[in-house]
Amino acid sequence: MCKQASNLQMFDVIKKQWADRNDIMILASCSEAKASRLKKEMTEKVLKSGKRLHDSRYLPMEVVIDFLGVDEKRIIRNAKIEHEMILKERQLNK
Repeated sequence: MCKQASNLQMFDVIKKQWADRNDIMILASCSEAKASRLKKEMTEKVLKSGKRLHDSRYLPMEVVIDFLGVDEKRIIRNAKIEHEMILKERQLNK
């Protein structure tokens, strides 16, 4: 089992336009093998829809977010909170 990524880490991923297997691993909190299987499923879905991919290593982030059911608003909201907490902690440690 893989460790759950922080909201800041997930925010760094979802703000990208394109996702690779490592991004899928972070968003799905899964192993490399599982991420590869998920990526293959998503790639097949995109190709069946009639769209093409410019590079087989990457998928549009919107496809990954939709496929995985990622709650972008929650990630963004919680990433802001995490960031504020980190800044406060740094100020206290000065």
